[in-house]
Amino acid sequence: MRIPGVYDGRNRTFFYGGHEEWIYSNAAIMRATLPTASEKAGDFSNTRDSRGTLIPVYDAWSTQTNPGGSGYVRTPFPGNTIPVNRFDPVAVNILKLIPLPNVPAADPFTTTNNWLYMGASPTEQGSTNLKIDHRISDRDNGFIRLSDTRQTKNGTGYGLGVADSFSLARLDSRNRYNVALSENHIFAPNLINEFRANGLLFRLKFAAASYGGDWPQKLGLPATTPPDQFPTVAVSGLLTFGPNNTSVGEQNEQTIQFFDALTWVKGRHTVKFGVEQRFVQVNFSKTNYPSGQYSFSNTLTSNPQQTSGSGYGMATFLLGAVSSAQLNIDPAFSFGTWSHSSFVQDDWKITPRLTLNLGLRYELTRPATERWNRFSNFDPFIVNSETKRMGALVYAGVTAPRDTVNWDRNNFGPRVGFAYAVNPKTVIRAGFGIIYVPTEAGDTNADNSNSLGFQALNTFTSTTSVFPVFRFSDGIPPYLTPTGSSGGPAAFRGQSVRYQDRNAPTGYLEQWNFTVQRQFPGKWVVTTSYTGNRGLKLFGLNYDLNQIDPSYYSLGTKLQDSVPNPFFGQIKTGSLSAATISRAQSLLPYPDYIQVGTFANHGSASTYHGLQVTVERRFSGGLSTLIAYTNSKLIDDSYQQIATQSTTPDDLRAGRFNRHLDRAIDQNDIAQRFVGSTIYQLPFFKKNRFAGGWQVNGIATIQSGSPLSVRGASNFTNIPYPNLLYNPTLDPSQRSVARWFDTNAFLNPAAYTVGNAPRTLPDTRGPGMINLNLSLFKSFRLWEGARLDFRAESFNTLNHTNLNDPSVTFTANAAGQNSNAAFGRITTSMDPRRCQLGLRLVF
Repeated sequence: MRIPGVYDGRNRTFFYGGHEEWIYSNAAIMRATLPTASEKAGDFSNTRDSRGTLIPVYDAWSTQTNPGGSGYVRTPFPGNTIPVNRFDPVAVNILKLIPLPNVPAADPFTTTNNWLYMGASPTEQGSTNLKIDHRISDRDNGFIRLSDTRQTKNGTGYGLGVADSFSLARLDSRNRYNVALSENHIFAPNLINEFRANGLLFRLKFAAASYGGDWPQKLGLPATTPPDQFPTVAVSGLLTFGPNNTSVGEQNEQTIQFFDALTWVKGRHTVKFGVEQRFVQVNFSKTNYPSGQYSFSNTLTSNPQQTSGSGYGMATFLLGAVSSAQLNIDPAFSFGTWSHSSFVQDDWKITPRLTLNLGLRYELTRPATERWNRFSNFDPFIVNSETKRMGALVYAGVTAPRDTVNWDRNNFGPRVGFAYAVNPKTVIRAGFGIIYVPTEAGDTNADNSNSLGFQALNTFTSTTSVFPVFRFSDGIPPYLTPTGSSGGPAAFRGQSVRYQDRNAPTGYLEQWNFTVQRQFPGKWVVTTSYTGNRGLKLFGLNYDLNQIDPSYYSLGTKLQDSVPNPFFGQIKTGSLSAATISRAQSLLPYPDYIQVGTFANHGSASTYHGLQVTVERRFSGGLSTLIAYTNSKLIDDSYQQIATQSTTPDDLRAGRFNRHLDRAIDQNDIAQRFVGSTIYQLPFFKKNRFAGGWQVNGIATIQSGSPLSVRGASNFTNIPYPNLLYNPTLDPSQRSVARWFDTNAFLNPAAYTVGNAPRTLPDTRGPGMINLNLSLFKSFRLWEGARLDFRAESFNTLNHTNLNDPSVTFTANAAGQNSNAAFGRITTSMDPRRCQLGLRLVF
């Protein structure tokens, strides 16, 4: 860099600057199920399951105790038609915004997938980078780099406007800003120090299309309903109406990182010492279901003596019979933490042919704290001083430590490995190490903290599951608002609460590998490796601590019977404030709470084994090639991302009793994967400035599908596993998009029994993928120090149809067989062929 008359930085200061702008719009095929004209009119006289059997609907508001035995009974609608005067007015107003189906249904008997929309998702992105390298002295050099990326997304989803449920049917703004510094100092020829500092700022803002439009009141909901956005309406069997739960929010995350490493070469030893400090601050404000989420199940319009084969979600919706509901009130939060890492590594060249690698790393992470102590936890194992029963809410900085979890100070990670040259063309390598996974985001769930009292997660359910919790047009019943720590240990009694175990040791992976590498003539190198790892104390699926003991299932429908509520008068809001509760509720471990869901659950385990083969031709004569093949298996007892977790109880069969019962192949396991890539500089017209210098690049990917997980049993247990009668895998000659697997292999379990289907089907997998990406590059030299880069790129060049997974939702009829026309059917695919052109000026 040289500024005449001001600064001469020749051979000392260098700079780079660049800006890219990217505008992209992708139209995806969106298939969904919308109500038909007859269903909107209340006529269900031709509503059938996939086997052509009529689905009878019953009056949800006629539910009464069975005069001839246990359980409850309902009155069926004459002619399977709901009179217009029974329609809920809010449901009617919502249906006015929902279009009629525009394509024939996928099944001759049902209305499945009768809506088709080419949902556009435009994205605008810009990136700016500036880097300055400077040689300070003969012993010192360094750089500073500034960069930012700005991205805006505004998708149309399923084309339902303000009533759209698609996660990107909203305006998203994601901006990242980064500054990095580096300085290298040479103390001596064998002693070098490297220092780096890095700062990252991430900003995310998003809002649903209906936000701020007073839609609850426009639809007829009472003024007590918060007016923030279109209410979320989940009708069983239909596309959800209204925004999903992450529809409005803002997040700002700041990360500052310092790293220093000293390399010392002494004889046959190359020793490296290092230390890293990272500071993270996450500020967020996100409201889930600010105007309420309302669910309408088949169950409330079914025969309560046998729910399978009867009842229809659309009928429940027209009646305004809310099956369950949720309304959240969330303030802003600010979580901060820091982590420390230090290491020593010795590469010891024992002989010219044998090198031993020995190392040790230490990790320490400070548990996150909330700036204003807006953090709480339900502890189910202490006595509540107000109720004298087990279970109490504790508050950070008041009745509990400020830290979210206890410190874990023993995270030492050894590393050992070797490399041995059998001969000049053959090398054997092996290694073992313990890798600790980050926990900061997982223990606070990034932007969904465990903060009852400072946020209010109001849930409304029926303790018997046979009565509506309220009428839709009446609006949400009285709900709790945040009171902070002044709410005391019994705050949110009668609601669903969350338990985070303070004993949360850092998860880690034991990793090992054994590799043989061989060089062949023609610059080809073949590498064969066995790799494995074992995960321990990992984040896993959450579960409900308030799960009923399966031994009580022998009571059958008597579990639905009403019994006197021992908490009547003590609990003021919600379904547990009534004079009676169900017998099932009274038998729960914590009968004065609906659900006690675990939060940030540690303790899961995984095992991975893989064979990896790579064939590489090093760049020569304008050609390089890399071919990689992997054959592997990943088994675990629950699925979550390695350093994050969900916040609501999932479908573990017996989470409270045996979390490892559902050990199976992981949902994302890819058994076989082949990737081939090549770079070829075309040999034509090499000396011609414009006609020569072209480069062709290609990447081909072939991989098998991932295992399928079937859910959807209806047998009064709320455990959605059906029974598996035999292997449902079809021969490839019988498999099609309309029937990917044998749906007759699944059967509804008997009432009050748990299904035996595994968590994932070991042999039945979704479609694989075949993909080819090609590109053509060319650099035009304009003048000394300047060039223009041209690139033409195509993705899925062959326009191969790569199918997504089929529907895995099992729905039982009265005989226990599947009645869901979408079950086993594939309705969506990955992106078709896409092409783009680009120019970049470098000077």
